[in-house]
Amino acid sequence: MKRYTELSRKYLSRRLRRTLYTLLGVALAVAFITAIMITFESIEASELQSMENSVGRYHGKVVETSESELMDLKIHVLIEELGIQKIAGTIEFPEERASLFIEEANELTLNLRGKSIEEGRLPEKPGEIAVDSFSAQLLGITPETGQMVSLDIGGKKRTYEVVGIVSKARQESAMSKAFVEISPEEFSEISEESRVVKNAYFTVEAPNNGIRAAAIKVASDLEIRDKTTYNGSLIYFLENLSPVNWPAVVLGLLVAVASMVSIYNTVQISVLERIREFGLLRAAGATPAQIRKVVFRESILVSLVGIPLGLATGVLLSFAIALYAGSQFTGLGGFATMITPLSLLLGAILGFLSVVVSSLIPALRAGKVSPVEAMRQYGVEPSDFEVRGIVKGQSSSGEKIPLKLAKRNMRRNLRTTIISVISMTMAATLFIAFSYFAGNFDTEKIARGVVKSDFSIRVASMYDDGPDEQTIEEILSFEDVQTVAAAKFITGRLL
Repeated sequence: MKRYTELSRKYLSRRLRRTLYTLLGVALAVAFITAIMITFESIEASELQSMENSVGRYHGKVVETSESELMDLKIHVLIEELGIQKIAGTIEFPEERASLFIEEANELTLNLRGKSIEEGRLPEKPGEIAVDSFSAQLLGITPETGQMVSLDIGGKKRTYEVVGIVSKARQESAMSKAFVEISPEEFSEISEESRVVKNAYFTVEAPNNGIRAAAIKVASDLEIRDKTTYNGSLIYFLENLSPVNWPAVVLGLLVAVASMVSIYNTVQISVLERIREFGLLRAAGATPAQIRKVVFRESILVSLVGIPLGLATGVLLSFAIALYAGSQFTGLGGFATMITPLSLLLGAILGFLSVVVSSLIPALRAGKVSPVEAMRQYGVEPSDFEVRGIVKGQSSSGEKIPLKLAKRNMRRNLRTTIISVISMTMAATLFIAFSYFAGNFDTEKIARGVVKSDFSIRVASMYDDGPDEQTIEEILSFEDVQTVAAAKFITGRLL
């Protein structure tokens, strides 16, 4: 058997051009499947990240908690993460209709509220402070470290050095709430002069469709339902997040089927060219199973090279999509490539199945070759009359030989003709489906279809609030501006 399977390498090296075509087909199929999986997974991850940046990633919030309630929250079996926000005081800005809260919060608490440290660090000792862009705007400073700022807290002026810049939570800024962070030691000094408010943010350990019920159970168990609110937007998003990305799977299967057809044609032609050789092997004592393994081994050898090459190409392709078309394609300002082992595994599996399934029928046909039939069917030489006709380029009926041969081959190889038609149809279907899909995610195009305008301003992310009323009024005050209209588009689940 080893002697026969070694023929696989011989056939592949002897027909190098056809081997390269097959290798290219396998690599491209795996690359497209992998890129589709990674891109769709990245879209889901970016959507979730944008949602968390907008409303926070906590599941429940308990306002004005007591020390005993905080202890109960810390030991509850369903609580996964718990962040505590301590507010020492508030400074009102009547002209801006905004409030500035003086708080102590660790990095986890900020993260649960959709905030992070963009520059520097959190305060560690008295005289240090961290600000976000909204609080910096209210204080009349630029959001940079190293600056000095004075705050009037409880009738006493205090001077601080800005040691950190914290990102702005969209939901908090939309409610005209700004926050500055102080150190625990500084908080202890200030809290003696003002009333302290403690809020708790928590996440629960539960599947996506059970988060709401788990958060409600925590509040019920601790008898704090009247003090607990829930992150409804995030919970609704997670509840409707399918565990299987079906659009990616469907498009991946379509690519796999299209690649099967292409690879099948190549393998089938390779088998037909070697019918005479397979007949000689049968005459020499090879069994049908051994012949089939020769063909299968060729496909497996090609896939061992083509699949890794396709995975690497698919990763690069997904990075290119994220770099050059990610934000425009999805409407997400923070779109980034998210590579998961599942995406690579599915790409490799679908690519391997494409090779195996497409080689199945040609391998079975090769195994059924009869030595006598192979010699009789493929050992006949053309007659002198047929050779002279081919040289003249014209048949006895006056029809051009290439056209006549094409028609004859299509009728004789009806199965191959049908497969070729299906392959081209699948390719056209994939192109149309992807074009339609991409067009539906062009939010600017959709907005222009609703609001006709000469100029448009597009926000960076679909979760941004966009221009406020004051900005719209300023634009409207420009000379020759007749109408200003705003449209907000919230994309739904893919397909």
